[in-house]
Amino acid sequence: MKKFPLSLPKLCTVACAVFITACQSPSRSQNAADSLGQDENEYPQEMARVAAAFQAIRSDSAFLRQFGPANENQFKLLSREFPLVLGDFDADGDPDAIASFSVLGPEDERIYYAVFLRNKDSLRLTQVLPRGGNNATPFLTLSGLDEKGLVWGEETSDSLAWTVIYKWEGNGLNEVSRAPKPDVPK
Repeated sequence: MKKFPLSLPKLCTVACAVFITACQSPSRSQNAADSLGQDENEYPQEMARVAAAFQAIRSDSAFLRQFGPANENQFKLLSREFPLVLGDFDADGDPDAIASFSVLGPEDERIYYAVFLRNKDSLRLTQVLPRGGNNATPFLTLSGLDEKGLVWGEETSDSLAWTVIYKWEGNGLNEVSRAPKPDVPK
């Protein structure tokens, strides 16, 4: 009897990535510098790697200390935006990922970005950026990576909006620019 080349956990991870790809919004914009978004075969593989890395951190003691025990909170990747930014933002030659996730607690839902750096073939959580939550202001939306490795986004608060730019410096993404967006006539 021939042995199947994939283990059950890997097969489940790939199936999950295919399902997420099928469910994701067809209007997801692909940034020109989003190096992995250009290869249709590699994108689902990267999504599976991010899903596996997120699954692993859900039982990490440091992660649980920051966000509370799993029996009090639910943690999930936000599949409609999954993964949000792929590319090499730490300039080491390996593609990294930023994915959106939520923490649903007894009284509210908070949304964060998980910043994963690639080390050989595995992704490691290195930073968590607050994104917002129920009725949260401000609310951060990261949109892509440019050719210089800068992560672009927008932060909104009530009727105000800013273009924000993050750059990898030292051990994390740091905001390096913030500019108000012009008012849009209604």
